[in-house]
Amino acid sequence: MKERTRQPVGQGQLAGPAGWLRRNALPLTALALSALCCLLFMHRYVNQWLDADDASEMVLARLLAQEGGIISPNWHYSTELRVLGHQVVLSLLFRLFSSWHTVRILGLAILMCLLTASFLYFAHQAGLGRWGIWAAAALWLPLSRTYVQYVFRNFGYIPYLVYMFLTLGMVFQLDRSAPGLRRRLLYGVLAALSFAVGLGGVRELMELYLPLVGALLLPFLAGHRRDLERDGSLPGLARALLGQPALRGSLLALAGAAAGAVCNQKLLHRYLSFGSFGDVWYHTIDWQTIHWFFEDLPKLFGFVVEEPVFSLATLGNLSSVALCGLSFWAAVHILRRPRQFCRPAVWIAAFFFVSLGMHLFLFAATDMYYTARYNMLELMLYLPILGFCGQKLQKYAPQLAKTAGIAVAVMLIMVSVVQYRTHQDWHENADILDITCWLQQNEYEYGYATFWNSNILTELSNGQIGMLAIGDSGRPQPESIRALLPYNWLIRRHAEDYHHPDKVFVLLTRDEYALVADAPLFSEDRMLYLNGKYVVFGYSDTESLYSLVQ
Repeated sequence: MKERTRQPVGQGQLAGPAGWLRRNALPLTALALSALCCLLFMHRYVNQWLDADDASEMVLARLLAQEGGIISPNWHYSTELRVLGHQVVLSLLFRLFSSWHTVRILGLAILMCLLTASFLYFAHQAGLGRWGIWAAAALWLPLSRTYVQYVFRNFGYIPYLVYMFLTLGMVFQLDRSAPGLRRRLLYGVLAALSFAVGLGGVRELMELYLPLVGALLLPFLAGHRRDLERDGSLPGLARALLGQPALRGSLLALAGAAAGAVCNQKLLHRYLSFGSFGDVWYHTIDWQTIHWFFEDLPKLFGFVVEEPVFSLATLGNLSSVALCGLSFWAAVHILRRPRQFCRPAVWIAAFFFVSLGMHLFLFAATDMYYTARYNMLELMLYLPILGFCGQKLQKYAPQLAKTAGIAVAVMLIMVSVVQYRTHQDWHENADILDITCWLQQNEYEYGYATFWNSNILTELSNGQIGMLAIGDSGRPQPESIRALLPYNWLIRRHAEDYHHPDKVFVLLTRDEYALVADAPLFSEDRMLYLNGKYVVFGYSDTESLYSLVQ
């Protein structure tokens, strides 16, 4: 019998998971270190910067834990329901832990692990290899103030990033998979995911699914331009388009999300309280918004303002501008040389520009509220875009690719160091923490404040102080404060019907108090506590409080 010999896997390389771990030890170590730094830093400093939106997510999660569901009819939502979102994780943690801070940090860890897993799946399907692991490590870095706020603090953008990476990953997998059960299963999962995402509203149609269809369609049309010019065979071109599994998957996802959005408007609106983007109207082109759009792009790459020129901030800002310029150049480079890159690289670069272009149009040509953070999702694709360029460079000039990778890593680290330092020095909540300690020491359990301070008090008191947000539109309008009108935004529904039998308080900022100082409700004899920013008024119970309302 012929003797069988075992062929070596490679020069000193192990096969299987052990070999994979050994080959990727360096990027995996970077991933672990960046995750550890993120969690330790947030554990130490997050209470310094919490705002009303951040705390509202925790208050809602606690309510969902008490009710045992993933969505509540007893909550005034904003414009986004997030049916399939971070609240699922946070509410489960609230059933296990009583410490709100523990829930926040563990929730961040779990949600970021889910984001990392979705990105690694996406990177694997895109063929990024170890460059994808390096990019995943960057997800745990404080890439900008906006990223820290809406990913690490608010959690709200983590689900959107997960939706994006899972959807793109499944589309790439469809492009590579052979006809059969696996492809049909992928179609089913993609349709179910997009429908669940669409239940949150129309936002993801504009953010993800429409740009995805455009990103797959435009490169295909560009590649078949000569065929179309030669014979003008539109039916043939349409058949060729629909013969692409990736495009069929993107159209299926768009249809699923649209169906979910219809259910959001026609069904969920009957039982739940939330806003929508349905009242967006066209108007003349707003050139100021266009200016803001481009002005804010470097900030989304980590540029910081109001910092000394002769400080570490300069190195961080130079790095952020370089990353911004390099990312746009890399995306253009991929689109100009599509044959030199894999199809996922071309599609991602196209998605990058199509999504940005759609946002620019909506901001400039409609009365849609402008905020720079809406551009953050597609801009995060600069990490795999740079990875694709590094991967290509590695084939022809490995040493140059290594040098370029180190340079990008240094720039990311410089941006992160500056973000860590500026956040460490930034303490917005010293006065509200002081007020919280005083209220707990004096055994207050229920109070009133404008939206910007109400839910923060609840979180900082570990849920021991229940709050009702007052003030029309969440702003310090004197009439709404004097009347204690509830602000129906990110608070419990029907909270205004609740009357607390024990002593209660009203918390106002000094600026708010200056607007209503003449009201008997806020007479000086009822003033209990005063510090640099806030003033507290006390009442024996809610009956005596409302008896003073004029």
